[in-house]
Amino acid sequence: MTPAPGWLGYTASDVYARTQPPCVSLSMAARADEVEEGDAPRQCWCCLESTTTKAQPLLHCGCACRGSAGWAHVDCLAQAAGAHSFAEKGAEMWTTCPTCTHEWTGRVQLDLARAYSRRCARRPREDAERQFTDCVLGVALRAQGMFVEALAIEERALATCRELYGSEVERTITAMEALARVHYRMGEYEDAVLLEQQVLAFFRRTDGDAHQSTLFAMESLAHTYADMDQISPALALLEEC
Repeated sequence: MTPAPGWLGYTASDVYARTQPPCVSLSMAARADEVEEGDAPRQCWCCLESTTTKAQPLLHCGCACRGSAGWAHVDCLAQAAGAHSFAEKGAEMWTTCPTCTHEWTGRVQLDLARAYSRRCARRPREDAERQFTDCVLGVALRAQGMFVEALAIEERALATCRELYGSEVERTITAMEALARVHYRMGEYEDAVLLEQQVLAFFRRTDGDAHQSTLFAMESLAHTYADMDQISPALALLEEC
């Protein structure tokens, strides 16, 4: 998840994709805190130590790596990520395994996201990396089903974007889409629809009906309508996709 130049790194389609239940890494995430007999010897691939404590457990990263390459201390991963600048590949290191290039999942994903957020918390709201940490933490919280906390993060992110950049820019619309997904996952469909309608209207104006961002917004809104048993508007949107 490398940030695009001059932007926070998320397009509307990225946010939509990242809010859906993961399909590749579910089994990896499920075993992230487990210790199974017969596994290869475990050691942190950063520090090469096998020690594990309550304060600093040795965890499976939930990526695609196997054997000892899939285990690490969160503090070691945070130290490795912090050694790179945001403009270089620091943001990617906070979210993605550099070996297999799969994203972290499970407890490692969440603990790293929290560490990243704490690292940038004292920076001004205008700081691009601080804003990006809200995106990273929001994704991690949603993945863990921690929607109440995710809601607060996404509401703060949207308020910041509106204040700093206005309502008619893509980064604000992307924050709006992320907040809509939290409302959706919490079953608050009416709140989700109000936001998704604004997202779709924006991309129709700026990109046209055939653009990928517009199509993703259509599909997202259609699914929400369907879950509200509003079949006619859902079908009308799906027919446009």
